[in-house]
Amino acid sequence: MKNAELSLEVDNTKLTADNFKSKYKTELSLLQFITADIKEVKTTGSHLQMETDCLKVELQMLNEELSCLKKDHQEDIVKLQEDQSKCQVKVEVNSQPANDLTKALEEMREHYKVIVWSSNKKTEPWLVSKFRQCNYQNTMALEPLQTQKREVTLLRRTTQNLEAELENLHNLKASRMATLTETEQNYAAQLQRMQNIISRREDELAKTRAEFKQMSADGGILHYLKDLLEMEIKTYGQLMDAEEIRMDTSNGPLRTSTSKQKAMSITCKSLFIS
Repeated sequence: MKNAELSLEVDNTKLTADNFKSKYKTELSLLQFITADIKEVKTTGSHLQMETDCLKVELQMLNEELSCLKKDHQEDIVKLQEDQSKCQVKVEVNSQPANDLTKALEEMREHYKVIVWSSNKKTEPWLVSKFRQCNYQNTMALEPLQTQKREVTLLRRTTQNLEAELENLHNLKASRMATLTETEQNYAAQLQRMQNIISRREDELAKTRAEFKQMSADGGILHYLKDLLEMEIKTYGQLMDAEEIRMDTSNGPLRTSTSKQKAMSITCKSLFIS
């Protein structure tokens, strides 16, 4: 019964150890999956960082182009103003002093006003179209810039979200590692206790087997001695019966009793010696 109980406890301990091993393998595979996910997130973060750097460089180039366009636009405006100032006409007239100077001056003013008005009328559509063209070019240049700004903002938000997710994954990894370490320590302690219990049970089983073997050997010796004594008793009984018969036939009852006493004393001595 003790051997059966010990073997049952050993089997239960082995099953528990197998369960611990399977749980450890499961936790290890989960840790490997989490490590692979962290590596992928790090790779994605590095790619996003590279894209962000590229977009920053492109944004800087666009800012430089915008500044160049503004500078060219300013130069065009200055040039147009210079052209407009050059369009003014300055005429010197040598007239005879006998004529009416006031009337001549009035006529000249009217004439020059007409010239300036016609010149302004001719240059105004060109200036308007030039201003519209410059505004359109600025608008077209600003649209990609606004789009790039929105994309940069979106990428920044995505980077911040990914950094937050990465921080959460780092925290999760740390907690899982702590849990795994604690689980390993608990399992190692339980396994050590079970191994100690198994060692003690095995020692007890070995002692029990040795005692059982010793008891079996002692029982065999006692059984052998019992059989030997029974055979000797039977042999002495037969001898005593034969002696009794012989004495009855030869010497009479007195010698018979004496022979019986001698036979009994011999039997007792032989049993004592045995």
